[in-house]
Amino acid sequence: MKKVMCPKCEEVFEIDENSDLLPTGCVYCKKCREPFYPNDGVAKLENEFKRTVSAAYKDMYMKQNYEQAAGEYEYALTLKNDDLGAVVGSSLAKIYASKLNERAFLDVIDAFESRDIVLNAENTFIYLSFVRDAVYSFEQFLKMTRQNLTKDGVFYNKEFFSYYLDGIKEINKVMDYFRESLPLVDKDEYDSFKKENALFDQDFETMTNGIRNRLNGDYKVNGVGYVQVSNGEMEIVREEKYDVVTPVEVDLSLLPVNEKALRVRKLMIGYFLFLTLMIITFIIIYFVTKINTFLWFLSIPVVLAAIGYFVFTYLIKKSY
Repeated sequence: MKKVMCPKCEEVFEIDENSDLLPTGCVYCKKCREPFYPNDGVAKLENEFKRTVSAAYKDMYMKQNYEQAAGEYEYALTLKNDDLGAVVGSSLAKIYASKLNERAFLDVIDAFESRDIVLNAENTFIYLSFVRDAVYSFEQFLKMTRQNLTKDGVFYNKEFFSYYLDGIKEINKVMDYFRESLPLVDKDEYDSFKKENALFDQDFETMTNGIRNRLNGDYKVNGVGYVQVSNGEMEIVREEKYDVVTPVEVDLSLLPVNEKALRVRKLMIGYFLFLTLMIITFIIIYFVTKINTFLWFLSIPVVLAAIGYFVFTYLIKKSY
């Protein structure tokens, strides 16, 4: 069976070249009934897949529109169900779009288990990069719970503590899944990846041990008291009162949108569009007037572009 996309109506379906081919070598679209060659249907599907993945990547990393990116990656997976890059993109987009109380950590396991993905030499680098990024997102979860759900080491209420406790349980399951999968990756590619990511093993072990410690730790929860967690199960040790008040508004986003970085990017795009128009204008004037001075003027936007690149790069890094 081969998956194709109709060049006319863009319907996606599978064909059996042993039984579906017409004498002309074409197949009928199952929706619009127009004939087309299978190779054209494969090419159409491939182009649509590349376009969708590219749009999803831009939405996730440039626009921080994680929900949009997740939807685009899911569409890409309807075109290529077992493409590891799209699986990884979809999983990360869902995680990034998560809330502290509505996490998508366990979707990672489902995404991989439900597909026929082989961790061969070609896929190893993509998979290990995903593991690295997932671990960073787990660090972000711990950071945001500490920052937004607690004050002076005290959880604002029992509900917020449950967000945290459920989250670290889920992270523990995913880390165990990662640990079990690492022996399956290509060894040479793994060694090469670790040379480029020297802290990979250290960060992995730090997260693993940190989560296990948190699943067996002591906590202070406003309205409950001093509690002890053993293997993820909570037990109230003693009732205590704490001088903390739950804020009226609490940001539960795992990755809050960096509005400052977005403004810098928009400004940068406008700046370079302006310089592009300057270059085009000087070129047009030169061809009309044949005055060589306008060719020298081209150096102005080029220099400004170089300066702008370093300035905007600095501003973006500073915004994080």
